[in-house]
Amino acid sequence: MSLFEQFATNRKAEVEGVEVTFGSKNPDGTIPTFRIARMGKTNKRYQKMLEAETKPHIHAIRNDTLSADIDEAITLKIFLATVLLGWSGIIEPKIFGTDQAVQYTAENGEKLFKALPELYSTLKQQASTMSLFRDSVVEEDSKN
Repeated sequence: MSLFEQFATNRKAEVEGVEVTFGSKNPDGTIPTFRIARMGKTNKRYQKMLEAETKPHIHAIRNDTLSADIDEAITLKIFLATVLLGWSGIIEPKIFGTDQAVQYTAENGEKLFKALPELYSTLKQQASTMSLFRDSVVEEDSKN
């Protein structure tokens, strides 16, 4: 396998996102699905917001004194605005108080991730993983 085959990514998918599914079918037949963009430099919206949100904290970041709470709040805000592009099949009555699918908004995303921090952690990890955005993976997923 060439270096290009190993490391080339689908730039369009990095910006427009790829779908990631979790769990089994909901009672309505849908499967919880998240559309995530790449959490990295190729996602210009992410990069621009990261720079803007961290600018007020640059001295704390450089001195490694930024509190974990502030770091996490910044990361979540950026993730909800530029990485998590949408979802479908999210039916969580314990979180949203309804047994109907809930539309994606940043507020709903924050509620979901505060209730299910491991889901948030998993999605962040996947959004940072180059292999999810490789041409061969994107092409294979589009055939299914």
